[in-house]
Amino acid sequence: MLCPADQAAAHADQPVPWPQNAAGAWRSDPPDDRAHEYSGRGGFSRCPGKRFAGVAILQQRRVAAPAPKAHNGASPVPIPRPSRSEPVDDLLPLNIDVVSDVVCPWCFVGKRRLEAAVAAVPEIAVEVRWRPFQLDPSIPPEGVDRSTYFREKFGDPARVEAIHDRLRELGRDVGIAFDFAAIERTPNTLDAHRLIRWATVEGVQDAVVERLFRLYFEEGGDLGSHAVLARAAADAGMNGAVAERLLAGDADRDEVAKEIDTARRVGVTGVPCMILDGRYAVMGAQEAAVIANAIRRVADERAGGTAPAA
Repeated sequence: MLCPADQAAAHADQPVPWPQNAAGAWRSDPPDDRAHEYSGRGGFSRCPGKRFAGVAILQQRRVAAPAPKAHNGASPVPIPRPSRSEPVDDLLPLNIDVVSDVVCPWCFVGKRRLEAAVAAVPEIAVEVRWRPFQLDPSIPPEGVDRSTYFREKFGDPARVEAIHDRLRELGRDVGIAFDFAAIERTPNTLDAHRLIRWATVEGVQDAVVERLFRLYFEEGGDLGSHAVLARAAADAGMNGAVAERLLAGDADRDEVAKEIDTARRVGVTGVPCMILDGRYAVMGAQEAAVIANAIRRVADERAGGTAPAA
């Protein structure tokens, strides 16, 4: 599946205000009003100093996180927020919620550029969280043949190859070896997003996202296969057997679908979309310098400096 090749440029100069009802629309992850569904079904627990608890449920915890908001806008764009009397704790990390899909090549490029941006601002503590999005939720659970899908969706093969050529060039610049010819299946990514959600509990979410990107775009792995996803989980430090068992059921399927629906309802129509501190959005796979500058400006606002310009 493709993200528009020019999506970053399309949004760079077109700030769009966030809808007023966007504040608080995105739930924490996992939801803060219930125990982890995956903890209750066999093995994941958030325990300091522990990894997977195995099949036994050693502890259930609830994780409350600031609610991010999604936006289809520029870099950065102000997001309306509810009034609050308590000050923001400047010692807390600046949260960056990245709305993405694991079959979006621009999201992979955006991840590399975000990593470079974070490295460029070592004085600012940053915490990155990955949020789900599906470029095409209509794909069946078993996925579809990629060649047939692209032919029906995009028509002219020359157009697709031109986009691939551009992505290969951009990928080389950031250390990605795109191998589009190796990809045989276009998957439904809902289960991959369930896995990414569970990885949050174990503190290996970024590692899982990285493994899934590399598996799909550099190795041609089928991200619709539960066995493939379970191996990816194990590669990233999770318990692959537990992950595979949960993938076979419905654990957190509805919660992930709700997050995806919320992203669409509040204005996310393209990815990646990076939400900085729940306040401002950087849309598209912007250059690392653009992202770093946005991080600095948001951190400056938090410290009482000048607010970022739209």
